[in-house]
Amino acid sequence: MQRINNVFGAGPMVEGAVGILAINSTAAAAFTALAPSTATGSNSNNKFYSNSINSGNYGIALIGFAAATPFVAADQGNDIGGISASTGNSILNFGGAAAASNPAAAVRTLAQYDLNVQYTTVNNNTGSGVNHESTLRGIYINTATSANATISNNTITIKGGGTSSPITAIDNASGSTAASNTININNNTIQNCTYATSTSGSFNGIFNSANAQTININFNTISNNNIGGTATNNMIINSAYIPGTLNITQNIITSNNRTGASGNQRGITYGSPTIGKIISNTIDGMSFTNIAS
Repeated sequence: MQRINNVFGAGPMVEGAVGILAINSTAAAAFTALAPSTATGSNSNNKFYSNSINSGNYGIALIGFAAATPFVAADQGNDIGGISASTGNSILNFGGAAAASNPAAAVRTLAQYDLNVQYTTVNNNTGSGVNHESTLRGIYINTATSANATISNNTITIKGGGTSSPITAIDNASGSTAASNTININNNTIQNCTYATSTSGSFNGIFNSANAQTININFNTISNNNIGGTATNNMIINSAYIPGTLNITQNIITSNNRTGASGNQRGITYGSPTIGKIISNTIDGMSFTNIAS
């Protein structure tokens, strides 16, 4: 693969070169979505273990069929990384096409149910890559109505090279339309992220925008990230109304710095849960170096 491929994607097809791709289409018509009616038409119960993916625009992309409830034709039970470090994946030096105008990510999904993403090592520029100029994410779990998902035990470093595009280490939009479902974002390490070229582009460490019944954001460490620009940066942010419980507990947010003439630096922004438990978090060493002063 080569990072130079950042071409626009349409339908179920994502942008640019992809290391591992499972999408709701045929190989001959990748831009045309299928409409399966039974579980046999889905891409389900696949295990993506112990892969080392280098370069390209995406590492792993799983794009399923947005089925109606009870979601029998949607992708179910796909597993990226298993439940131990021995089966984890490494996705490095992705994105960074010259003058890139489309997003890049290590992991991107859509319409995935009971998804597991664990023990993934993400770094879009280890020194052998290029900072991405457009929207950049480490792990991007896009919409899946009423779904459960686990995004845990991952180690993520992202490095932006744009000016106004956002960069986000973990971005979850899965699980909206609450139905006794749970999203777990636990025990992740987000470290050494940089965005020195930003003017108005924001940085988010963990961003949840889904109103699942229960959101758990616990035991994560977000440290040593250095971000420029004038945007509001959030180490942890929930932007959704949570009809059940939002748990943000025992996270460590430390030694994060921003530079810029203005803007905000925030540790935890928790939105509007029915029940919010923001307990025993450690926030220290946050600094703001105003380059205009």
